[in-house]
Amino acid sequence: ARRATARADGPAREMNIATLEQTDADTLRSACDTLPFFCEERIVICKALPVENEAKKIAEYLGVNLCGREVVTFPNDNLFIKLHRSVRGQDCYVIQTTSSPVHRNLMELLIMIQTLRLDSAARITAVIPYLAYARSDKKDKPRGPITARLVADMIEVAGADRYMTLDLHAGQIQGFFSIPGDVL
Repeated sequence: ARRATARADGPAREMNIATLEQTDADTLRSACDTLPFFCEERIVICKALPVENEAKKIAEYLGVNLCGREVVTFPNDNLFIKLHRSVRGQDCYVIQTTSSPVHRNLMELLIMIQTLRLDSAARITAVIPYLAYARSDKKDKPRGPITARLVADMIEVAGADRYMTLDLHAGQIQGFFSIPGDVL
């Protein structure tokens, strides 16, 4: 049996590669939670209820499975999201519109992004077909907010690495984001 030796701040550690070679594919797939480099599926697509059909079509086109998740709504309308599998080390695309009901969909997007970040996703891209508050892109009255900037900041703080959206109200909204993005 071949052996690989690695040094890590102390005595040499040995790993029996022959054991890994003999392991069947199912075991390697289940090892994906702890060793992401064995995972065949490097792209993870997470969906939300308003865009469920579109997310399924995208996943089918790419030949990947949708990431299962559970959204729990508490009696006080707080949301809790639990992923059905690990996304450690994977590229995740969260597909979520922020259309009506705006506040629920926006919070679901933010919580999903943070859930992926806390599960050690390699990169998170927020795919937002409709960006709420995009028309609030300038201060047109004294003591008024620039809410499009606030939404951009919240998406970044939640943990998104990139964003994709469609047809922004004004091109200047792209400048509100400090992360790279695409407007299709």
